[in-house]
Amino acid sequence: MKVTSWIPVRVCVLAAAGLLVLPGYAAAVTSGTGAGVVTGKDLIINGGFSVPAVPGGTYAQYAAGATAIRGWTIGNGGVFVVGAQHWQQPPRYTQSIDLAGSSPGTLAQSVPTQAGARYLLGWWATGANPGYAGPTRAMHVLWDGKLVDSLTFSTKGHTETSMGWAQETLVLTATSSSSSLVFADASPTSSAYGAALGGVTLNMETIFRDVNGFSVQVTDVPVPLSGTYGKAELQMLAKIPGKATVTAQGSAVAVLTASTASQSPAGTGLVITWVEAPTSAFLQGSPAQQAASAKAVQQYLSMLLTSSYSAYQAVLAAERIAPGGVQFSKSWGVRIEGASTGGKLMTFEVSEANPPTGATIYSEAGVPTFSGSLTAATASAALRDMLYYTKSVAAVSGPTTTSTTSTT
Repeated sequence: MKVTSWIPVRVCVLAAAGLLVLPGYAAAVTSGTGAGVVTGKDLIINGGFSVPAVPGGTYAQYAAGATAIRGWTIGNGGVFVVGAQHWQQPPRYTQSIDLAGSSPGTLAQSVPTQAGARYLLGWWATGANPGYAGPTRAMHVLWDGKLVDSLTFSTKGHTETSMGWAQETLVLTATSSSSSLVFADASPTSSAYGAALGGVTLNMETIFRDVNGFSVQVTDVPVPLSGTYGKAELQMLAKIPGKATVTAQGSAVAVLTASTASQSPAGTGLVITWVEAPTSAFLQGSPAQQAASAKAVQQYLSMLLTSSYSAYQAVLAAERIAPGGVQFSKSWGVRIEGASTGGKLMTFEVSEANPPTGATIYSEAGVPTFSGSLTAATASAALRDMLYYTKSVAAVSGPTTTSTTSTT
């Protein structure tokens, strides 16, 4: 599988005692409406072969059994770690591997996996070893002992400064909690000049789909919206607002747009997230008006909390699905997110776990900081500051046609 474009994403899930934010994720854009593939954190240790650093950026040879290349096991005839002073490196990397030391060698690593999950393997490869005069070099890739790819490279027309690196990708399926990945030189003529390897990555693949504007995880782990209850949750998402304009005292003060829906890690609850943007009317309002507007947004979130859970219960009843004794309401939450004027993530959440509290998390110069559970009295003040410091401003024109609420 060839990946043609990448975009950064952030994945958030509701934890029993707070928020868990998982950074460092990337998404591969796939074809098809309302679907995407998100690949999780890189599982490979030292995939860029930066440890050990070779002296003077040249090269160093390591025999089978040597432990110098962190995270990797060296086999057969050993390998060379090669620096940028000896040959051109793959993009974004400073060192790579010659897969033949004294003779064709292997490089292996065991990685933690989950049975049935799919993983995206990526690496850079070339056969243009400048010290080798033969016409071709070859590389084998093995996954759990099985050959999954065999590459042959022409050495013609390449030099130390023009290696002809090519990025390769494969989708692999794990069968157990640990999987073995092996790269081996398989050149037709055995020599101390092997195929070259660089920039190895391995990421778990997770399928997302669009439901009423919400990005929803529907396959793999940690907790997809799948199975009987997951299907009920998907039906519920189709029934709640994907976008809403909140009003206070007759003026639009904030716009909420569907973002994500994720089960809790234990699979016993759901957090539904909207992206928020204040309007210019909110930003230009007096402190008293902004306080009233924040209270209106808080009331709307509380309404969403109740209505979304009620819609879920109605789907269970309509589909004749027994609740099964699971108290989903105890960790059912709705959340709004926004980027601050300085680019920090800000969140505010209302949850049945501790009604009607919320939490915002942001920290930067000149911006108030809140963290953890808030009392009902302090929640509105925190939400007011979050709205005020939000980078995005919603443009609202004409009469409001989406769901609204107002202060009491």
